[in-house]
Formats: sequence, structure tokens, C-alpha cells
Amino acid sequence: MNTTSFYFWRFKFLANKYRSRIEIIADLLSAVRSKSKKTHIMYESNLSYNLLMQYLNLLLKIGLIRKNNDGNYEISRRGQRFLEECRAFLEKERLIKEYTRTVMEIRGKLEELCSIRY
Repeated sequence: MNTTSFYFWRFKFLANKYRSRIEIIADLLSAVRSKSKKTHIMYESNLSYNLLMQYLNLLLKIGLIRKNNDGNYEISRRGQRFLEECRAFLEKERLIKEYTRTVMEIRGKLEELCSIRY
């Protein structure tokens, strides 16, 4: 899945809900593909400057990104691994939610079929 389709998927399925911490980190790591400046990362991940700085400091501390001498950020191998695992998890989570919604719709239809109508 390329970066553009990842952002499209996120917009399509998650546009009307708050992002989890994991989703925010995945968005940040997707934005920090190669040497990226804070402004680019902020716009790509759709975060305020204050929130961006909190997350960048966290990601630096846990080793998912690194900061170059020129002040740009780049994803580490550990960050790349996290992003790959996270994408797989988010896709599975989406499929489970979709399946659950289908099951609940079927349940509703079955309950409607066995209800008494006056």
C-alpha cells in the first residue's frame, strides 16, 4: 500500500472519528518517510504544532524516528517495522468492525422477523 492510498483509506474510513494514539503515530511515521521538516510532518499528519512536538519527542525517545544534523526527521528501522505492523493491525481492525456491523444487521433482521406485529 503506498502512502497516498494509505491516507485515502484513513480519510475514507476514519474521517468522522477521533484517531487513537496508534493511528496518530502511524500517520506521523507515514509523513516522516525521508528527511522531513516539522512543517511537512505537521500538515501530513494533521496535528497542531504543540501536539506534533509532543509526539515527535515521544517518537525520538522510543527510537521510531531520528533527527539529522540538518534538523530533519527520518523514520528508523524500528519505526518502519512499527508502521508495517500497525498497517496490518488497522486493516484487520477495519475488517473486524465491518464484519461485526454485518452480523449486527443480520441480527436485527432476524429479531424483526420474529417480532409480533399488531
